[in-house]
Amino acid sequence: MPPQSTPQLKTLATPKAWAINILLMAALVTIGPVTPSCAAPPAPSLTTPGIALPPTAGIPPKHRREVRQILLSPSGDTLASLSPDLIVLWQLPDLRYIAATPPPPNTATPRQVAIADNGAAIAIDAGTLFLWQRNTEQWTELTTPKESLLQLIGFLGDQHLLWLGDKAQVATFSLLEQARSLHPVSVFPLFLAAGRDGSYLFWTLPITFLLPRPGQEPPFIIRQLEGQYLTTPTGERYAPPLHFDHQTLAPIADPTSEKAIQITPSDVLIFDFPHQQVRQLTGVAPYANILGQRPLAHAISPDARYYALAFENGVIQIWDFQEETLHTHIKLLEHHVRRVHPQKIFDLRFTDACLWLLVPEQRLLCLEPLSGSITHQHEL
Repeated sequence: MPPQSTPQLKTLATPKAWAINILLMAALVTIGPVTPSCAAPPAPSLTTPGIALPPTAGIPPKHRREVRQILLSPSGDTLASLSPDLIVLWQLPDLRYIAATPPPPNTATPRQVAIADNGAAIAIDAGTLFLWQRNTEQWTELTTPKESLLQLIGFLGDQHLLWLGDKAQVATFSLLEQARSLHPVSVFPLFLAAGRDGSYLFWTLPITFLLPRPGQEPPFIIRQLEGQYLTTPTGERYAPPLHFDHQTLAPIADPTSEKAIQITPSDVLIFDFPHQQVRQLTGVAPYANILGQRPLAHAISPDARYYALAFENGVIQIWDFQEETLHTHIKLLEHHVRRVHPQKIFDLRFTDACLWLLVPEQRLLCLEPLSGSITHQHEL
């Protein structure tokens, strides 16, 4: 008896037959192998079709919509570029493409986004918490509509995701074990900032720090500063505002150095939490000269030495935390950002190598902080 041959799709000659042939082949690819009915159901996932992405090691896809935000992972080894249609992960310092994914449906304007070290995962807080993991390349919902998601905290390295739930609980999700756990804490966040070592600061009364504790359960510890108020050098009490208008950026903090900075229409304030003081930075004359411009974004250097502030007209100021003075005051030129764009800078992030500036026309500029020169650029 002759050996059986593998069934082949017959090549058809007519155009109609060619179309049928292609549809049959597509159906075979889509259906894939048949799994037994007793197999465990797959974990709930949320797929987002509609955009063809290259393989992880391939050529990065282009953002079709305008990129308005960039993010860093806790250690600063990964950068993400975000647009309403796409999230792309880049390995630093050379901006090597890692992976890309469309965001889940109805999350074009999320409350908060976080990325893990090594581009291992992305979390989106859109009222519901969504998690994308690079090993599965799918979105999953970590919270249900019945759960209260107060605030996405962020990742601890590439192993844990943290968020604040109701009933004063910090929820953690282990990327390794794919399991969730709850930990009661006495924290109600008014403001939160992330440190480069995986630590987090809650602008509460009293000031509260969440510090990583790798390899232990829970993977963090809570530390609160004594006293409930910060004071000015004259001894007056200072309480952080709960709302910020378009001329006042929310405070930005570095939990590692336990310092924060606040920009108001008339002041540049530095918060020294260990000494529980608020001081006004000196050398504010250049800032006063651009009060008509709206501050757009700010960032703290990895060593917590420098603080960068960007304005919509392309002015960038870099402040020295240690000296408490203005270090650099520059303005992007025409060959960096064309004059037709009323808003010259969308976002900025400090890394060890440079200050990354997100500018119009899907470009990233690398600004050398000390010299104030643009060393190179990258198209997203």
